[in-house]
Formats: sequence, structure tokens, C-alpha cells
Amino acid sequence: MKNIETMDFAKTWRHFQETTYAGVTEEFASYAGSLTRCDVQDFRGKPFDKGLLDNCIKKNRFILIDGTSLAGKSSFAKKIAEEYGINVVDVDEYCLRWLEEITKKPLSRDAMIRKVLEFPKEAAERITNELESIVLSQSDGGKKAVILIGVFIYDMQRFVTLDKIGRHFSGVTSILLYEPLETLKKRFIKRGREYSGDFRSENFDKVRKDFNVVNLMLKSQLTKKYLGIGATESYVLDSKSTSVFG
Repeated sequence: MKNIETMDFAKTWRHFQETTYAGVTEEFASYAGSLTRCDVQDFRGKPFDKGLLDNCIKKNRFILIDGTSLAGKSSFAKKIAEEYGINVVDVDEYCLRWLEEITKKPLSRDAMIRKVLEFPKEAAERITNELESIVLSQSDGGKKAVILIGVFIYDMQRFVTLDKIGRHFSGVTSILLYEPLETLKKRFIKRGREYSGDFRSENFDKVRKDFNVVNLMLKSQLTKKYLGIGATESYVLDSKSTSVFG
């Protein structure tokens, strides 16, 4: 455990990717058990208390907004950023930016296809290597509140991100956005039509899988405590909750 405590985000991420691929190990359970934890406040179905977020911004927290794809993370983060004048690090946006860098290069058709097919692996590697420095650059080295958004609902991703990146800040605020599966499916179909994309049901499987993970977390007060691990404050919100931000 001492070695893990001294590792940065990238080294810890790689370590647990390699050691937990077959399931939770004793080492990882010990690591998770060593993290701070807080109570989880569930605001689903009711307006969120903006004063709680005011306090988080004032104290320069690291704010993680996660949830399934199409849960409204980017829209909510944008509203907070505009209201409080803080920066947002959107994992998807950075990946799209990196993909654009690749596709703008003068490459042959075959080379372009190969690059695009290899891109998910390349993007994952860049996230591993650069996420900590990106967050720090957008927060003046942890002196200002910053928002990170992505799908961090799985054990290893969530705990390592909250712990290793959050250590640079005065505390960590975890916000999980939740929407019913039917709402996610409607948004998926709408987005597919808007961008002429492929919205066949089999392409919705990843969203459904992530939704099932979130649903298991929120099933009871006991499993919901998972969301408080590694955080100073932890909230569960839905569209009713976030409507107070306009």
C-alpha cells in the first residue's frame, strides 16, 4: 500500500488496470478501504440546494460529474461553469479534439482508416498520461475549483480519479447524474437522427450496461454508500434537481 500512496494518477491507473482485470483484488479492496468517505445525499425528484454547490466552489473543490452517456453531464457542467466562472475538463471533448488532430493530417486512405481504428486505444493512453496535468492546468494547480466530466462509474476508474486527482484540491465533490433508461434511449435516438448516426438498438447496449451499474449503486442505502468513497461531498441528481440552474 505504501507504494500506491506515492504513485501519481497515471501509475496508479495502470497498476490497477493490470491487477484488477479479473476482478477486485485484496490489494484494491485495501486501497478503497483507505480512502475517505462521506454520506451521499440523493436529490432525485426535487430541486438541488444551490447553497451546497456555492460552498464547494468557494472552497475550491475538485468536482467530478459522472453518470451514463446521455445523462446530461455536459449540459449541466456548462451551466455550472457559466454561473460560477470555472473551467470544465470534458474527457469526451478532449478525445474528439485529439481525433480531429489525427484526421486533419495528410494521410493516405489506408493510413487514415488504420489511425481511426487504433484511436480508442490511443485516446485511452493519452487520458491515462495527461488527465492529471490537464485538470491541474485548468485549475491553477488545484487553487481553483474545476469540473471533470466523464463516465467514471466503475470502481477502479472512480476511486483512482477521486483520490489521485482530488488530492491536489481542498476536497472532492462527487455528483452522479441519473436519468431513467427510457429517457436515455429517447436521447440516443434523437442524437442519432440529428447527426445522421447509427442508433440501432445494439449500439445502445453500452448505455444500457452502464445504466444497470448505476441502478445497482442506487438500489439501497447500503450500495449507495459506494458513491461517497473518496469524496468530501457526494450528491445524486436528476433533471428535476438540475433545473434550478436554468
